[in-house]
Amino acid sequence: MFYCGIDIARRNHEASVIDAEGNPLLDRITITNTQEGCETLFSFFKRLKIGKSDVIIGMEASGHYWLPVYEHLTEQNYDVRVISPIQSDAFRKMYLCQTKSDSKDSFIVAQAMRFEQYLKTTLSDETMVALRQITRFRMALVDSCGDCKRRIITLLDQVFPEYASLFFDAFGVTSKELLLQCPTPEDMLAVSTRKLVSLLKKARELCDAAAGSFGVDSAKNALAFQVCQLIEQLMFLERIFTILKENRPYEATPPKKSVHSEHVRKATLADLPEVVSLFKKAIHRMSDNGIYQWDDIYPDEKILKRDIAGDTLYLYTLDGQPASVFVLNQICDSEYSDGSWKYPLSSYAVVHRLCVNPAFQHMGIGTRTMLQVEILAKSMGIESIRLDAFSLNPAALRLYDKLGYAKTGAVTFRKGLFYLFEKKL
Repeated sequence: MFYCGIDIARRNHEASVIDAEGNPLLDRITITNTQEGCETLFSFFKRLKIGKSDVIIGMEASGHYWLPVYEHLTEQNYDVRVISPIQSDAFRKMYLCQTKSDSKDSFIVAQAMRFEQYLKTTLSDETMVALRQITRFRMALVDSCGDCKRRIITLLDQVFPEYASLFFDAFGVTSKELLLQCPTPEDMLAVSTRKLVSLLKKARELCDAAAGSFGVDSAKNALAFQVCQLIEQLMFLERIFTILKENRPYEATPPKKSVHSEHVRKATLADLPEVVSLFKKAIHRMSDNGIYQWDDIYPDEKILKRDIAGDTLYLYTLDGQPASVFVLNQICDSEYSDGSWKYPLSSYAVVHRLCVNPAFQHMGIGTRTMLQVEILAKSMGIESIRLDAFSLNPAALRLYDKLGYAKTGAVTFRKGLFYLFEKKL
């Protein structure tokens, strides 16, 4: 039996081979932390006429650098043992190597393998390793979110010290969107009271606090800039939390993506009860998330029935089940005239009442639906798409931004501030 000791480093490892009596065979070799480096070790074994079953390979668990080498060697069916550096220290002292030297450490690890005087490190399975990695990552995210919030509160204490006391949770959906648009008392006072009332119930109280704020005036622009950037950073980190929860990246083998059959068709009056039910469920879900974009007044059954009668309401189905609903026509509200449209001479269609079935959320249905909308519009000879999105619906805003829709203005409807978007097809 032969014993190979590998002293692990970041880029270059040292390997020594000894026989059953502890005599070194040839000089130690240097192997790089690459596949080619492992091939160098295999060639070394071949030169010494050592088969896979004739050698035990040992290495110290030095940080994380040993993992690629270990994985590659085990994949080649070598017997690999991983030990703690503390265990190899006893042999280091025995060989009077008080000062650590890589040129001798690989020999010492090989001797530890020969004497079998060590406790073999138990390696976790892939799922446990992935779970450990994701747990550490999540803990780091928690720390980052906490740090963002502390820094935002510190800034608000300077620029608008009364703000946090007006909210049960200063980092709720509505509050974050408000701070993103109005980070200072002056910004909030610049927005009409009517618009603020449409956004949140405490608008008048907020305006009174902004008018009499005891915040500092010096370097206010710099403070406001930091508030906006930190709010965006916090929202980004929170989106990662959602991705972790939904995608379960700690699973050893990701689930195979199912092949779904998708179809877009015009809704009929027979679909009306299901369409109305879908909207009610979506409104309830949005309200739970603090997004008060729709209610019992809009869109109601009368409006949806009119859409169906006008052949403009479409169902996007996935495996035969309604996954989303949208209206596509060439009718827009008078407020659209305030938009700075980039393609005023192009033929356009307008998307209204895009609604994803809550049972199909977090499956990319919004993206799939909008791609189908664009395909449908192109088939009609349409050159551009126009639409509006609620300013306090972050998911919708991210969707249109991701799909390349450009913001062309802002208008006020009954529920508050809406952004106008446009995209050239």
